[in-house]
Amino acid sequence: MSFSNTVDFTYMGYLHNARYAKDIADEREVQSMHTNFKKVSGFLSQMCPLFVVIDYARMKYLSITDSTEIILGYNPNGFLEDGIGFMLSIMDTDFFKAYNQKLFPSTLQFLKDIPQPEHANYTFSFNYRIKNVYGDWTDFYQRSLFITSKETGLPLYCLAVGFDITPFKRDSTMIRTIEKSEPGKSTRIIETDYFYPYEEDALLTKQEKNILKYMVDGLSSKMIAAKLKLSENTVSNHRQNILRKTNTKNVAQLVAFAINHRII
Repeated sequence: MSFSNTVDFTYMGYLHNARYAKDIADEREVQSMHTNFKKVSGFLSQMCPLFVVIDYARMKYLSITDSTEIILGYNPNGFLEDGIGFMLSIMDTDFFKAYNQKLFPSTLQFLKDIPQPEHANYTFSFNYRIKNVYGDWTDFYQRSLFITSKETGLPLYCLAVGFDITPFKRDSTMIRTIEKSEPGKSTRIIETDYFYPYEEDALLTKQEKNILKYMVDGLSSKMIAAKLKLSENTVSNHRQNILRKTNTKNVAQLVAFAINHRII
């Protein structure tokens, strides 16, 4: 199994192939990293976090804290006995589709592009929606570290902490951030990406398309505001929404996206 054959795989495709991985990490190393991860994430303790260790090759949870019963109402044994399949059974299908087809493959691609010894320096965070034992939808936020294969660079284990953000989440956008931590330096967010479980949320409005056209023509926010009789602040907000919906980082990427997708 090599990166060149798997970077385009969905999450489910990756799990299938991980079963045949020849190399595994020392489980003592996994548990040691998990302990350190819990210490690093200690500031979340007041929010009743859920800590888990996931073994991708065996599609199982090596450990999960009892707080799952407080947060979601489920006995942790359900996760330990049924493995990843249990989580998939309670995850919103549209959110899982976005994770399966877009977010997880994007994470694999990111790992591919950096040296394997540096993987432990990166924390991946994202939100998704799962159903609690009472049948209500819970917006969940997860921060993850990966232990990857020294041979292939592919994830073998996932160390994660998660908690309920339902009171704070107002929309269905999935936001994935990547943070880098280095000894002696402050942790910093190096990448933020947006994924849309409901495709209609990613569609540009008529006003956004008008603004995009002017952006492609090279007009500034001030100039666009004058043409459309809007405030400059309103135009700036629209520009940010356009970048998020297209998952582009700057105007150059946005122009290429617009042309490739025939938006303009």
